[in-house]
Order: sequence, then C-alpha cells, then structure tokens
Amino acid sequence: MVKYLALLSVFVLFLAAPLSGQTVAARVVYAFLGIKAPNFIEGDKQTVERRMITEFVRLGTEGNFTLVTPRNREALLQNIRVGATAPKTAAPFAPGDLPSARGMIVGQLDRSEEIYRLQLEILRTENLAVTSAVQKNFPGLEPLLEDIPPMLRALFEIPGPVELHAPLPPALAAATDTPLRGGALPPAARLPTLKDLVGSWKGEGGIDSIRIDANGSALGHLGEWNLILLAVNIENDRIIIRQDEPNSPKLYMNTYPYSIAAKISEIARPLQWTFSLSADGNTLTGIEESTSFHIEQNEIVSWDDTQARNATWTRTSR
Repeated sequence: MVKYLALLSVFVLFLAAPLSGQTVAARVVYAFLGIKAPNFIEGDKQTVERRMITEFVRLGTEGNFTLVTPRNREALLQNIRVGATAPKTAAPFAPGDLPSARGMIVGQLDRSEEIYRLQLEILRTENLAVTSAVQKNFPGLEPLLEDIPPMLRALFEIPGPVELHAPLPPALAAATDTPLRGGALPPAARLPTLKDLVGSWKGEGGIDSIRIDANGSALGHLGEWNLILLAVNIENDRIIIRQDEPNSPKLYMNTYPYSIAAKISEIARPLQWTFSLSADGNTLTGIEESTSFHIEQNEIVSWDDTQARNATWTRTSR
C-alpha cells in the first residue's frame, strides 16, 4: 500500500509539472478518483489503477491534460454511483468537497466467474453529468490490462496509433487485405439451406462470433460489448448475410473514438457477406463488402464503397 501511494504521488507530480515550456494553466485538469470494486477483487482493482496511472502519464502530454488525485478521493469514490441513471451520488456533496477540475474520472470493476467488466466515466465536476464513458468485458485480468490504453484513448477521444487507411468497419476487418480478383467467389461446394447454417460460427477480425437461427436472423458479437443484427438469405447457390440494423457508432468504436465512429456511421454502406458453404458444412468462404476510408486529423477525406476482401467463417457448434 505504501508503494502504491508513493506511485500516486509521483504520478501527480509528473503530470502537474510544465512540459516543454508549457504552463499548467494551459492544460485541462481532471481529477482521478479511482476504481470502485467489490472487496474480493481489491487486489485486481489496485493492479488496474496502477496500469491506468501509467497510461495517464503517457496520454497527459498527447491529450494536453493534467490529472490530480484529491485528498478526499476515497470519500468521493464511495458516494458516486458509476453507471447509475440518477442520482449520481448517494448524498449531496458539501461546498468544497469537489475538486477544482473540469471533470472527474471514476470507474467500476466487477467480476463474474472469470469474466471481468470495466466501466469508466468522465463526470463534469459542476453537475456530475457524464460527458464520456466506455465499458468492456474481458475473459481475464491480463486481457483487461492489455486493453486499458485503447479504452483510455476512447474515453478521452484521442485517436489511437492505428492505420487510418485500413478498410472499415475496423471491428469487422478480415485477417487478410487481399480482395478476390473482380470480387469472384469460389464455386459453391454444395447447395445450402437455412437449416444447414443454424448454429454458432467463428468470424474474423473484430467479429468474434455469430449465431444463426433457423428463421434467417443472426446476431454477431463485435469483440467487446457491442452486437450487430444480421439477416441471412439463400440466393441461388449463394449465402447472403446482410447488416439488419441502421448504421451506428457502436459498429466502429472498438477501434476508433466516438467522434470518428459517429462520422463513419453516417456514410458507410451496410455490411454484407457473400459466402459459399463447404462440402462438410463447417466453413463459409467468400467475400466481405464494406467501405474503406481515408482519414486525416480526425476528418474523413475520402471513402470507397467498392471495397471487397476475402472472408472465412468457421462453425463452432450446431
């Protein structure tokens, strides 16, 4: 605990010091209150907080903000409800309780069996309104720790170090970028029916899994807490799987911050896959059709609606 408090002190001093001649007054100030968690994962909570502090040091300069830890942060953390609709506090704060900062950063860590759930929020200090929030589920503590940098970038809407010319939607990008010549598909191995497709499938890139039902509806998991509704149809000897809901930022937020994802969702064409079914009924092979974008300085410069790439889904259960 002594080492942990010392780390917090060094963290505050580092962020509060002027960098490259820049004064603290020119930087936005946020107060880091910490993470709420049940007692049985107290150790995990401290590990997550330490990992966040390390990343805050990196992001402070890039995002032009300073973080402080209020002396009464434990009391503030105890009274603030994370994820609650209203009210955000268990009791009204007295004058002077709230820090002198534009916003307060607070989180909630939970664990159910081996699944961890981390939710982070930025609250406006003057009225406790949520100005930004991210939430993800993880199959263990290590994957959670590895994903803290992109989570914090999304929270502060700081673009990550990703290739912005990559075809979108990024959450559904396939493993290979080589499109089939002329968008051609391999010959169908067998004439499929909807009954042949019922079950769970493993996707590629950001689409972790897909569940297809007998009525032709399907639900895709986008790698985090986001889902996408799909519709499955048989046209001639081809399997056509289309996006069955309006575009929304959630389809792109696993890779890009909300500000970019919102712009993309306004102009990207709906997703569509065209597949053929293997002879054993366990592999879907074909192409994914989406939109590729050229983005510079958080602005979409151009886009291409003719993007097609190889795609393969593998059956995991019936």
